[in-house]
Amino acid sequence: DIGEVVRSAANLVSHQKRGDKIAIKLEIADELPPVNADGGQIQQAIIVLATNAIDAMPDGGELTFMADHQGNRIVISVADTGTGIPPENMSKIYEPFFTTKEVGRGTGLGLAVCYGIISEHGGRLSVRSSVGKGTTFSIFLPMAN
Repeated sequence: DIGEVVRSAANLVSHQKRGDKIAIKLEIADELPPVNADGGQIQQAIIVLATNAIDAMPDGGELTFMADHQGNRIVISVADTGTGIPPENMSKIYEPFFTTKEVGRGTGLGLAVCYGIISEHGGRLSVRSSVGKGTTFSIFLPMAN
């Protein structure tokens, strides 16, 4: 149940108390079709995306968790109103050890691990970002047959 996995991830992130003035929103469609996936791994991927989103909003903002379906796929999105990803960094964000965080704040492994988890589930990960406006990462997973 992807809706439950997303709710659980959002709940865990909200209890981490990272980031001041972060409003968390949930937009989860009713009666989502099931997916064949390891719920724990998908939750881990969502938490990585959410933690990065919070780090991208040092002055606060809005973190939105979304789950819906498009055609034969489930789409999970994590959106923020943060600093955005500069175009010159977009091609490097999934590379292991690439980080823009200061020393001691991140290893640069989060997105690489996230990408691996989603790929292992036959899904894909996409990103849309606008500098100064925010970023949305979307996970596309095939529905269960």
